[in-house]
Amino acid sequence: MDEFLTPKAKNRIWEIPVMVILLFIASVGLGVTMEDLAGGEEAVGIGVDFFLLFLLLFPVYRIIRRRLQVREAGKLAKTLRAIAGDRISLAKLGEMSGVRGELGPKIRNLMDKKFLQGLEFRPGEDLVRMTSPERIRRKMEEESLTRVVECRSCGAKKIVKRGERTKCDYCGSPLKTDM
Repeated sequence: MDEFLTPKAKNRIWEIPVMVILLFIASVGLGVTMEDLAGGEEAVGIGVDFFLLFLLLFPVYRIIRRRLQVREAGKLAKTLRAIAGDRISLAKLGEMSGVRGELGPKIRNLMDKKFLQGLEFRPGEDLVRMTSPERIRRKMEEESLTRVVECRSCGAKKIVKRGERTKCDYCGSPLKTDM
């Protein structure tokens, strides 16, 4: 599972074929409507034709809009994963991700539509806080004074102070923390 993207933020395989089929049907319908206009068809018939065209083209618009939102969410998530800290300014995030426009409302919209997760954004602030459980766990682990270290020889676990070198209580092998 991704730290910032939800499962909803994936492009659906069926969207492009459906869009092509709807556009083809709409183009045929537009041709019929143009013939009706040239032939002096009644206004009611032409109105129905345009209404049917709208019904065919509206899903195409929604698919295109959704795919653009998924693309923006992907760019933001990729940028956020590369950031070491737990917060970033909106200006810096926009610059690094290449997402244009007013970033605050875009992030709020992508979070509301469940494309992005693990972020905290307060309107009026210029900061985005990364609050995914994985990032919080890593930060707490880095800040803690002790670590649980597993012995490479026997598998026993021991609580060791950060940076301390000690020996395993069971087999005597040397133990040390990463930091």
